[in-house]
Amino acid sequence: MIYGSREDLGAAIGKFDRVVLGVLSGGFAKKIRSLLSDK
Repeated sequence: MIYGSREDLGAAIGKFDRVVLGVLSGGFAKKIRSLLSDK
């Protein structure tokens, strides 16, 4: 899934600019996907 910019991603996780973020928890990934598909 592609969403936002590297600045947005870094800010969302409280880190400096990030390019890639991996989510290992299946339930958490499913919830993120459902929230982003609503936008």
